[in-house]
Amino acid sequence: MKPKTISIIGGTGKMGGMFAQAFKEKGYEVIIASRNTEINIEEASKKGDVVIVSVPIRETERVIQKIGSKIKKDALLTDFTSVKVLPCKWMKKYSKAEVIGGHPVFGQVKDLSKRTFVLCPARGNKYLQWYKDFLEELGMRVFIKTPEQHDELMAIVQCLNHFSNLTLSSALIKTRFNMQELKAFSSPA
Repeated sequence: MKPKTISIIGGTGKMGGMFAQAFKEKGYEVIIASRNTEINIEEASKKGDVVIVSVPIRETERVIQKIGSKIKKDALLTDFTSVKVLPCKWMKKYSKAEVIGGHPVFGQVKDLSKRTFVLCPARGNKYLQWYKDFLEELGMRVFIKTPEQHDELMAIVQCLNHFSNLTLSSALIKTRFNMQELKAFSSPA
């Protein structure tokens, strides 16, 4: 199933904006809706063959709940959050559309090639091959996991990494050494 219209809810943000540009460059009609656009999120959701929720995680459930019933049953609803179990559960609860959780495993970048993207099919399979092919056409490495597998992996890849950085920062602060002096004696590692 190849869609024609991509609606990005939160498309004026960094991640939504990067993907809006990528879809436009590949010839898709892109509708962007956010707090700062003329078209509201409900109208944009009605028009999309693919509806992407790209908002801060604290707003994700509220937005999905607001737009879910507006999305066509034969459309794809996906998101750009870094956790998958709850967003996929919300998308399935509030809409009748196909659901594939999406996680761009990177921040704002100039080039999407060689970046990692995880797809988490949660309901239906009409759009999965198209979505995977599109991302690979952009040069991305695409992995398909269940929402549960994704979140287990991210607990290590993201959370443990953040935890170790916070622990290192806390330890450095408690040393009472001058940070410039510590930096001058640091190894490249």
